[in-house]
Formats: sequence, C-alpha cells, structure tokens
Amino acid sequence: MTQTLLQTYKQPNHWKDGDKLEKTEVVGKEEAHERGLLHLSAHLLIIDSQNRILSRKRKSDDFRYADLWTSTVGTHVLIENDYLSTLQELLPIHKPLEFIGEFRVHDDWENEINGLYIMRANEEDLSQAFLNDKKFFPKEELNNLVQRNKTTPHLKGGLELIMLKVFKTDNA
Repeated sequence: MTQTLLQTYKQPNHWKDGDKLEKTEVVGKEEAHERGLLHLSAHLLIIDSQNRILSRKRKSDDFRYADLWTSTVGTHVLIENDYLSTLQELLPIHKPLEFIGEFRVHDDWENEINGLYIMRANEEDLSQAFLNDKKFFPKEELNNLVQRNKTTPHLKGGLELIMLKVFKTDNA
C-alpha cells in the first residue's frame, strides 16, 4: 500500500493570501492530519455562463465534512506537485483555469493553505458521470448554505475569495 505523502510547512503567526511558506517535513497524509500540520490543498470552482457555481455534495459516510457542499474539485497537493499540476490531473474537461488566490482552512480536521482556481464551463460541457454528485448554485443560494453551515470551510473560503476577486463589480 502506497502512502500519500504531503509537504508540511512552518506554522505562520499571521498568514495572508500570497505569503511564502517555509517547508518543514514530509509526512503521510494521515499523520499530517493527526498532528495538525500545515499543508497544501488545491481547489477548483466551475462557474457557468449564468455565474452559477458548481458545488459537490460530500457523501454522508465521509469522515470529514459529511453531507456538506464543497468545492467542485478539491484535493491535497502531494510532494513535488503544486496547485495547478495537482488539479490538472483531475479536470473533467480541458479548459483554461484562472488562479484566484489562496485562503486558509484551520479547524478540527484540516490545517491547509488552499490554492483556488476557477474554470468557465456550462453543464452541457460536462459529462453526466462527473455531474452525479454536483449541482450548479446561484451565488445567493450558496451564500445561504454557508449561513446555515451546510458547506465545508473550503467552499466558504473559496466563495469569499471569488466574491472579492471575480464578482467584485457584481453587487453580490
């Protein structure tokens, strides 16, 4: 059985989008979570021509964040990879990605710096198999889900970032 290895980073006292991180040790994914070590995660939000955001519903038996809505695609960044190379391996279709920025998730389960990308695509561009556990939401409906604690902190952080950087002229 191959162990999933993550690069971990020194815990910054204060962190903001774009700050450089200092590498520490390489450990297995579960050890990183058990010890609360800072690591990287890559996330993608697909936005359609109506500015709806595609969100994925986590399974009810997921250990972390069961039954919550989350980013379209999210995954840990393995050693020797970066946000973009990690996401490109998981893309449902090959369209341009736009880097939006980074945000931090630090709770009982995760201690991550998350790199967020968006892709512009419509439902008809995506396979039915890919859409199985996903739904396009208007921004207002996603904000409502955030307010009701029905989203992961990853979707909440990603949504806050795209509201600032993508939809900033949009009165959203």
